[in-house]
Amino acid sequence: MSRIRSFPHARFWFMAMMAIVGSAPASLAMDSGAQKVPTEYPLAIVCWNQQTEVWGLGYLANIGKDGTATYMGQGGQLSATVNAKGLAEAPKNRPAVFDCFGKTIDELRAMGRVVELQPKR
Repeated sequence: MSRIRSFPHARFWFMAMMAIVGSAPASLAMDSGAQKVPTEYPLAIVCWNQQTEVWGLGYLANIGKDGTATYMGQGGQLSATVNAKGLAEAPKNRPAVFDCFGKTIDELRAMGRVVELQPKR
């Protein structure tokens, strides 16, 4: 039961992100025209922390012009980078204790470890 205690907050953050993403297309359309919301990256990635034996969620924070995505933990203190090829890169400033590092987005999808972004159509 203690492993699941962080998930009630996940629902709140998921709903908040959906509200933000739902309003994004309207604001992007007002900018310089032909902006599209990128959908190739999942909204969140679920990873297992091998040291503390708890599940962690990384929420999509931003996607750079080069296709590099940054995922942030709930507290905003830790982040992970997914490169333009879809590979979750190991951090350079701390041990890589989460099992998502070294895997691609497609591998994580196949494992059922992502929360997909489903924009309105």
